Amino acid sequence: FSPAALRLLEAYAWPGNIRELQNIVQFALMKCRTETVEVADLPPYLQEQTAGGRGAENGEGDSLVSCRKKFTPEQVLDAIRRTGGNKLAAARELGISRATLYRFLEKMMT
Repeated sequence: FSPAALRLLEAYAWPGNIRELQNIVQFALMKCRTETVEVADLPPYLQEQTAGGRGAENGEGDSLVSCRKKFTPEQVLDAIRRTGGNKLAAARELGISRATLYRFLEKMMT
């Protein structure tokens, strides 16, 4: 992990349990293309906390429209699988609210 990525992880409030940390590390390792995990390799909601953005950690996720533009159904389902079916953790990993995730899944089924 780069120093900036570590600072970001240390600054995070960690509302989830140890599985959230495991999911973030797995996400970063899958996304990372070098030997060092950078901030860009971390989930969007962690990156947004440094930019002063509105992230899922405070319950203010993206709209359904922007979510559909950002993610394919496969990406969303992969996040749910990686989190063991925990939709709140999957939403956090994706940087969206849980409500947006549910609306996305509902729209996928129709």
